[in-house]
Amino acid sequence: MVKGRQPVKIMKKNDKIKTKYVLLVCMLIVYIIFLTPLFFTFDLKTKSIAILIISQVLWLGKVFPVAYTSIIVILVMSIHVTTFDKTIGYLGSEVVWLFFSTFIITGAIIKSNIINRISLHLLKWSHGNIKFIIFISYVIFGFLALLVPSNIGRIGITSSFAVEGIIKNVKNQMTTNNLAAGLMIAMSYIVLITGGLVITSSNSSIYTLGILKEETSINWTYLSWLSLTSIPIVIFMLGLFAVIMWLFPIENISTNKLQSYIQNQITENGSWKKSEKKIAFIIILTVLLWITEPVHGYSIAMIGMFSATLTIFPGTGIWNWEAAKEIVNWDLIIFFATSLALASMLLDSGAIQTIAEKIVLLTNFIENSWLLLVIIAVFSQLLRLFFINVLGYMVIMIPMALKFGEFSELLSPSITVMVVFMVGMPGFFLIMQSPVNILSYQYGYFSQRDLFKAGMLAAPLWILVVIIVSIFLWPAILSFY
Repeated sequence: MVKGRQPVKIMKKNDKIKTKYVLLVCMLIVYIIFLTPLFFTFDLKTKSIAILIISQVLWLGKVFPVAYTSIIVILVMSIHVTTFDKTIGYLGSEVVWLFFSTFIITGAIIKSNIINRISLHLLKWSHGNIKFIIFISYVIFGFLALLVPSNIGRIGITSSFAVEGIIKNVKNQMTTNNLAAGLMIAMSYIVLITGGLVITSSNSSIYTLGILKEETSINWTYLSWLSLTSIPIVIFMLGLFAVIMWLFPIENISTNKLQSYIQNQITENGSWKKSEKKIAFIIILTVLLWITEPVHGYSIAMIGMFSATLTIFPGTGIWNWEAAKEIVNWDLIIFFATSLALASMLLDSGAIQTIAEKIVLLTNFIENSWLLLVIIAVFSQLLRLFFINVLGYMVIMIPMALKFGEFSELLSPSITVMVVFMVGMPGFFLIMQSPVNILSYQYGYFSQRDLFKAGMLAAPLWILVVIIVSIFLWPAILSFY
């Protein structure tokens, strides 16, 4: 049977190679026509759009490894639109080093096992009520955004916790797959949405912060960001709990075995280990320093670097540099810096401004800000369907939202950006919309149909919540900053 399948695998591999070659040839044609003077001479705006198309096709099509494509994009931008010094300078920007710090902090937190200890003690509060256990699980999924600054890191922790800690302990008592399907889908949604909870929750929030700090007059701090994002996320999580309970009703299950498992795990963990105490101290210190940034003046990125250093430093650390550096994804760091440079190029060349002006003209007939925000949110959610990498979506939409807000008489740039950011974080409908969805789907507890069914209710709920807070709450909050 294995031999019979080999030709199919070879054909699929050959098809992928052919597709990559086709994409590469197409992008070479775009490069020759729009960026070289062989046939025509275009202005910087057109060249910038051409580079955006080339970069997105090469990245999304996986024609080359992501870092190598990023290097190509850096060179193309430097030759045809901007300077090499300016482009490469983004590798040294604050948000890139904050991104770097999150890899080390996340790795140290996971290594310490402190998350498992905290989660088990939270679950113990349920006292055997299965619905309360599910609700506490939602709280844990969301709470991790404050501690683990990485979507992939959080899904790794939460999926193990959900499967090993809950699902497997009640699986024999279930006649349907509802509990497992609902829990895993909710986990994916919450991990993705809480990627925007605090500035350091994900690479997308760090990227968006970089654009907002550079282009708006708002004093963006850890607290100002949290004050905008926390309320809609909490409201959505409560609504999501009701949606999941309705779509995937839970049977009456005896939780004695689950309670026994939780207690046994707590007993096995024993008293707090030295590494857990160190990480707890570093987490508390880091969050306090981020919250008090306006008082001491040290930037969020600098505090992140300080905390990452503490996880390695003798006495306060729990591992060494050799282990920590293996955790850092250098390819993603290069990609992240290139994305910032690409966004800057689009803004500086005037390409985004021109597109935003055209869109504003098309929407001039709209006189209500709420209706305009609904259109923006729905369009953003539809566009998000085509991106497996949310950062790719952000590279296009955040600069666009910024300029649209500047040119629109009804909206402010900061609110428009935050709406586009918040709406675009989750992938509600398709498994391939996010690596988080893919990782949770691999456990086999829900289907594409289950995810789509949940998304049909969860997506409108999320859009509604974001629109309401953006109209009635965010303007008042931003007036303080």
